[in-house]
Parts: sequence; C-alpha cells; structure tokens
Amino acid sequence: MLAGVYQQLVAHAYTSAFKAAPSTSSSTPLGAGAAQASSTQAPVQQQQQQQLHAGGARGGLLSTAEIMVIQTGSSMLAGATSSLITNPLDLIKTRIQVAHRHEGQPATFRSVITEIVAEDGPFGLFRGVLPRMVNAALWGTCMVTVYEFLRRASRKEPDQE
Repeated sequence: MLAGVYQQLVAHAYTSAFKAAPSTSSSTPLGAGAAQASSTQAPVQQQQQQQLHAGGARGGLLSTAEIMVIQTGSSMLAGATSSLITNPLDLIKTRIQVAHRHEGQPATFRSVITEIVAEDGPFGLFRGVLPRMVNAALWGTCMVTVYEFLRRASRKEPDQE
C-alpha cells in the first residue's frame, strides 16, 4: 500500500512539473533544438505518465486529504527521528554549559560522556528523549501542515492540482 501511495505521489509531482514547464520558441536555433528534443521525448513522457497513473487503488492522483495524511505522517516521523539522533549531543552540550568544575578545568566533551555513561549507562545519553521527540514531532507537523495549507491557498489557479 505504501509503495502505491509513493508511486501516486511521484506521479503527481511528475505531472505538476510538466504543467509548469515553460514552452520553447522555435524562432532561434537553440529554441528549435529544444523544441525538436521535446517533441521526440513526448511519447516517452506520455508512456511514463500512463504507467505512473496506472498504479494505486483508483488509478489516479492522490486526493488532497491523502496528501495531507502523508505529509503529516512524514513530518511526525522526521521530527521524532531527528530528536532521537540529536538528543545525546544536546544532552552533552547542556551538561557542558551548566557544569561547575571544582578543579578549575572546564568540562570537556569526553569528560561529560564518561560521567553520563558511568552514572546511567549508555542509555543515559537518551535521558529526556521522549518529551523531546513528542515536541519535535508536533512542532514539525504544525509547521509542515500550515506551510502546505498556505502554499495551496496562495496558488493563482487553485483548481489545478
């Protein structure tokens, strides 16, 4: 199912790119060459479009609701993944910023890591990752959803999707 949705999303992007492509003029030699090249590629492009549109349950493009669901899920996954990956570095950075060394030496990256691993084990580097993942997932979802809504609302011809 996910492969079919991806195929439909690619088909939508593919057809949108050709709708927005500028036409070339054959009044100049460069324009004539471009027009000739585009006329020889047209049957191949039509065949590719038909193959891409043939996939999926309905055999057509995705609806706006389906696209919004995909974008929402993708933004949540991206936010959660980025938080999971960057949490150890953020934890170390915060510990370095608030560290008070009695010996007069500033905290180093290595000393903070060894301290965290000694106290809590390797999973100590992921302390606080769940709230950070939820925060990033929700923030990313709101940002992408609002951006896509505004992008669609600001189109000059909204009925061409």
